[in-house]
Amino acid sequence: MGIQRKYVIAGGALIALVCGYALMPFFIVDRFTLAAIGDVTQLALCLIVTGIAVRNAIVHQRGARLFWALISFGFLAWSMNQGLWLYYEVFLQLVVPDPFIGDILLFFHIVPFMAALAVRPHREGGLQRRIFAADSALILLWWLFLYVYAVIPSQYIHADLATAAFYYNVLYMGENALWIVLVSIAATRATGPWRKIYGAFVLPSIIGIAASQEIDLAIIRNKYYTGSVYDIPFIIGMAILIWSLLWASQQDHAESKPAHESGQGFASTVASAVALSLAGFAWFAIDGHQNSQVSLFRIKLSLIAVVVFGGVGILRQRLADRERLRLYQEAQENFDNLRRMQEQVVRSEKMVAVGELVGGAAHEINNPLTAILGYAELLDFDQKDAQVSSYAQKIAQQARRTKDLVQNLIRFARTSDSTKKLVDLNSVVQNMIQLRSMETMKGIDYKIDLEASLPMVWGDPSQLMDVCFHVLGNASDALKDTRGGSVVIRTRAQNGLVRLEVVDDGPGMLEPRRVFDPFYTTKAVGHGTGLGLSVCYGIIRDHQGEIHAENLEGGGAKFVIQLPVAPAGITSRKKPVSIKG
Repeated sequence: MGIQRKYVIAGGALIALVCGYALMPFFIVDRFTLAAIGDVTQLALCLIVTGIAVRNAIVHQRGARLFWALISFGFLAWSMNQGLWLYYEVFLQLVVPDPFIGDILLFFHIVPFMAALAVRPHREGGLQRRIFAADSALILLWWLFLYVYAVIPSQYIHADLATAAFYYNVLYMGENALWIVLVSIAATRATGPWRKIYGAFVLPSIIGIAASQEIDLAIIRNKYYTGSVYDIPFIIGMAILIWSLLWASQQDHAESKPAHESGQGFASTVASAVALSLAGFAWFAIDGHQNSQVSLFRIKLSLIAVVVFGGVGILRQRLADRERLRLYQEAQENFDNLRRMQEQVVRSEKMVAVGELVGGAAHEINNPLTAILGYAELLDFDQKDAQVSSYAQKIAQQARRTKDLVQNLIRFARTSDSTKKLVDLNSVVQNMIQLRSMETMKGIDYKIDLEASLPMVWGDPSQLMDVCFHVLGNASDALKDTRGGSVVIRTRAQNGLVRLEVVDDGPGMLEPRRVFDPFYTTKAVGHGTGLGLSVCYGIIRDHQGEIHAENLEGGGAKFVIQLPVAPAGITSRKKPVSIKG
């Protein structure tokens, strides 16, 4: 309600200003007073518009900030033109000279507006936006070339003010017409709030070009003076522009993908046509039946323009090459990630199949193991021969070890309901070491340094087993190239945290900071997807813990996992999980 009231108040004030300005010529006869009020009013309106644009440039970011900064420069040039009119007519009390430096500012105040559209703040873009800006720069430089080519010679080389005024008016009307067309196209192609922001410029621009044409005709008929009724359309256009920009300032300047992508191709085509048109201007300068000094000036200007436009064209081509290279690298990276993801899916399906196979075979394996263990214990109990009793004890020991390994395999392969409970991290480590000892690779020595009476942690036992399995597996893989080595597993409790360290004496890691990045792997194709440690990172973060990796001086790598100690008073529905077979 407050914002709507602000718009109503602003609209009412602007309407009152327009009405007062329209009535002013009928009540004030003195030309100097009219000129003073008219120049001050027009300058104040231009400064208000400039202030609104500067404010938007300050509060917004990225493309929106650049857009409003360029709009600010355009309005600032317009304000400087109005300031010069005030200076000559009020302070110096002189007629504005011809040629007038303010005309240059007035002509080129449209150029930053077109540059602002070239930024295309309504869409995301990196190099693509720069390519479009390079294409638009050719068009903007073309307007500079046209002004210097057509107007300057008639003003300063071979004085012909009538011809200069004619060329100036034609170029200025064409420039304004192109701005209206471009901002209208931008308003139709943009989506969301940017469509409204672009649309806010359309109507004031149309009124402005009509007012400018009306003032030019009045000047030709020698009927124009500042503060006359011919200024009223200009004042109306400025009032609408101020209200529109105030309204546009409240819009969310979020970037979005445009519905149409053909604008870049259109700009490239127009830019190419602009570059080719230079040959025609050079030919006209040679064979245009004009003053020799003017002809020489225009020929030299055309040659300079060819060099400048050629440089911008080369820059545009380099940007396009970089964009194509970036797109190719991005496509290649996406393809590699997709391939690794497919490998991970296949591997996950295999693990599910293995889990189902192990689960189904577990009962069949446990039955004979139970029988073997029972008969071994009976044999040991009834046997009087010490040697046979020793054999029976060894059979029972190996049967228990095999049963523990089967139970660990079942726990690792089966899915979990992710229910958190009290977990003994020492038991997790011991079981994972036992599981890893099944690997066929020889020469790896696991050294265990577990703190007695380690506090419990609150977590998902299956997920923590997965983490330990991957970290231990990473250490084991690091020792394969060196054909063996040692892995130290250490647990400690300090400062309310349970700390697990896994240290190997292998060659170390190439990029320790990237080992937890998804799809990062240094293994050969088919031997890893780069997702294992990234999954471990996610699991530990989900447990409110931390995991990091580092290389050791002299060789080797260390993984450190820290988990918070379970708060006092937390109990599990079951007894604390020790994860033993």
